[in-house]
Amino acid sequence: MECRGKTFSTKCWIARKYSDVFHSSNYIPRWWRVLQRDLTNVVHIQLARANGANIEENCRVLRFEKDRDGSRILVHTSRGTFRCRRVVITAGGWTNQVLESLDVKLPITVTHEQATFVATPNLKDFSKERFPLFTYLSPKYLYYGFPIHGNTGVKLGMTASGKQILPDSLPCEPDREREQVALDFLKENIPKVCWPLW
Repeated sequence: MECRGKTFSTKCWIARKYSDVFHSSNYIPRWWRVLQRDLTNVVHIQLARANGANIEENCRVLRFEKDRDGSRILVHTSRGTFRCRRVVITAGGWTNQVLESLDVKLPITVTHEQATFVATPNLKDFSKERFPLFTYLSPKYLYYGFPIHGNTGVKLGMTASGKQILPDSLPCEPDREREQVALDFLKENIPKVCWPLW
C-alpha cells in the first residue's frame, strides 16, 4: 500500500496505526476526502448553468425519440418536450424505465441498501482527522465506513448485498436484520464506536 509517498505492509501499518480502534488487520483504509453531498450538488448545478445548462428539477422524463431528421433527440417530460444533441441519463434504478422508449434494457439490479449511523462518546477517536474511510471484505458482505462528518455518528454500510426490489417500492423502514449485522460487526471489530443508533 502506498500512502503519502511511503510504501507500507497494509496489515502491519493498520495494526500499528489504528490498534486502539480496529481489532483486526483486514481493513483497507482509504485516504479519500469526505465531500458534503449537498454542497457538491450545488457546485455541479452552478457549473452546469455557467456552461449554458438549464436545470429542470422535479421533472419526470416520460420517453425519448429522435426528431425527423435524426439530428436531435426529443425528450418528452412532465413539463413539455425538449430538443437536444445529447442526453446524459443519471436515473439510477429507474434507468431501464427511462430507456424503455428506445427499446434498450441494461442489466441493472436494484437492491435495498441502508447505512447505519452509530453515536459514540469517543468523538475525537472517530473524527475525520483520526479515523479513515475504510472497506472490509468478509465472506458475506463488503462493509464500508466513514468517520464522523457533520453529525455525531460513525457511518457503516454494507454494499450490494440487500434484497432485490423495484425502484418504486423502497421500504420506508430500515431492515432490522441488516442493522443487527452491522452492529455485530462493530461490536466485534470496532467496539470503541459504542452505541446507541443515531
